[in-house]
Amino acid sequence: MNYAKCICLGLASCIFYACSISPEQKKEMAEAMITLMSDSIIPDKRTAVFDVEPVVTDSQLILKGVTTSKEAKEATLNLFAQFKWQVADSIRLLPDSASVGSIYGIVNHSVVPMNSKPRFSSEMSTQALLGMPVRILQKDSWLRVQMADNYIAWTVAGYIKQVSREVYNAWMTAPKVIFLSHYGTAYSKPDLRSTPVSDLVSGCMLKLEGVEGSFYKVSYPDGRTGYVRTTEAKPVDEWLKGINLSAESLINAAYSLNGTPYLWGGTSSKGVDCSGFIKTITFLHGLILQRDASQQVHTGIPVDISAGYDNLQPGDLLFFGEKATADKNERIIHVGLYVGDKTFIHSINNVHTGSFDPESDLYDDYNTKRFLRASRILGAVGTQGISTIQSNPFYQPQ
Repeated sequence: MNYAKCICLGLASCIFYACSISPEQKKEMAEAMITLMSDSIIPDKRTAVFDVEPVVTDSQLILKGVTTSKEAKEATLNLFAQFKWQVADSIRLLPDSASVGSIYGIVNHSVVPMNSKPRFSSEMSTQALLGMPVRILQKDSWLRVQMADNYIAWTVAGYIKQVSREVYNAWMTAPKVIFLSHYGTAYSKPDLRSTPVSDLVSGCMLKLEGVEGSFYKVSYPDGRTGYVRTTEAKPVDEWLKGINLSAESLINAAYSLNGTPYLWGGTSSKGVDCSGFIKTITFLHGLILQRDASQQVHTGIPVDISAGYDNLQPGDLLFFGEKATADKNERIIHVGLYVGDKTFIHSINNVHTGSFDPESDLYDDYNTKRFLRASRILGAVGTQGISTIQSNPFYQPQ
């Protein structure tokens, strides 16, 4: 922070005293200062927003944009003020309830794509499942939302049911069921021959309205009703009480997705990327992990792998990527789950098993060479980046 601020101060001095430089040059310098301030205060742009740009006129500097960080906004304004710039503050803090209305939302479809930009051509960076709570930060035809893992992305407004705080709280506290089969259907009647209401995947949650025969009667965030087979779902309270968070249970959940296709940004049984695979199997154990492998590596209990694989235990997370060099930092770009005996399961092309053992038929030379770190989440629940559904603030009444 000090180094970045020194650079910023130097740039600000140049701008202040170099009256002869063009507005374009002043804008470039101001942009550099804003970037440095943003990077020093908000190093991870996946969980916070600082979209600010300068508009330079002959008489003043206008700072326009949005941010989720009051600290970053104040620090940026103070920096320019130190050099007596005439700064017009046009930075809005998010969530902006004045333009958004209610900031509370609930995912209204089985699997909702979340994009890096508010357009269909941008990459899908993650997904959200039916019944999940979100915070609405910005709104137009798309919504910029933050999820329970603090990840921020854009999605089409129709995918999210925007609700009042009272309705949100009622949803959070109401009895619900969680769908546990990887693929299935909610029906319009308690009859498998009736018209589907929607598809469902494992992890979808619906409000429990009652039981009719071998079906749960359920309702959606938008008020639709349907029927789910009791053999494919379970009341959430009962499910949470019955969770056995163990290496065996995590590994069984991982193998249940064997063969599932790789999907960039996927976090559902329809398709998973590497870290989405880990998020999916842990969510089915009531846990909320960080979204990406480069975030997950900083959670849990570090496992010493300097002497090989002997310290690894089944259920550990394994991280792969590029080693640090004199020219660049270490890059964690892949994650898998250790199942024991030098074997792991992960998602590349599809979910499948690999091995560190050159004598094994499953030997994965490529990932063996790029194995960098390991972390133990068993015994680390409640530490930074590993919350439970019961304790996560998004799942609590507001």
